[in-house]
Amino acid sequence: MRIDIVVTAVVVVCWPAAAAAQQAPSPLEGAAFMAGCWRGSAGPNRIIEEYYLPPAGNLMQGMTRYLGPRGNLPGPFTLDFEFTLLDVDHNTIRLRPHPRGQPSVAFAEKERATGRLLWENAAHDFPQRIMYTASAGDSLVARIEGNTPNGNRVIEWRMGRVSCPGAR
Repeated sequence: MRIDIVVTAVVVVCWPAAAAAQQAPSPLEGAAFMAGCWRGSAGPNRIIEEYYLPPAGNLMQGMTRYLGPRGNLPGPFTLDFEFTLLDVDHNTIRLRPHPRGQPSVAFAEKERATGRLLWENAAHDFPQRIMYTASAGDSLVARIEGNTPNGNRVIEWRMGRVSCPGAR
């Protein structure tokens, strides 16, 4: 058997497997800047903490909690919380927040740039837009905005990277 025929046969058989192994990276890699543990002010005597796991294939998970005093009791107490899922819908990142563990509505990716993601759901009551931006000094800015019966509303949280609880 001629060697060139054998080489051609090997290439034809192995080519599809090699191509499959070199698939394009997940769109979730565009959200990798959010991974880690973050902490910042959420108003007077209130703290926001966000924790995002690194992207893994088609899913990235996050958790937010708001801490603050509760009456005269020593604290801080968890005043509010949210679980967040980022997943891939076709070739875009979908954000699905679950405030207080409630069922979620999906926000579709509208813009993706290095260190910045914007999602939108025009049919949602508030917010209609959710944005995360990497900022100078290893910080993260989370912003929600949209229309309310009282006009346009914007809430922004600036958080710095912190050591993750339980990390050794």
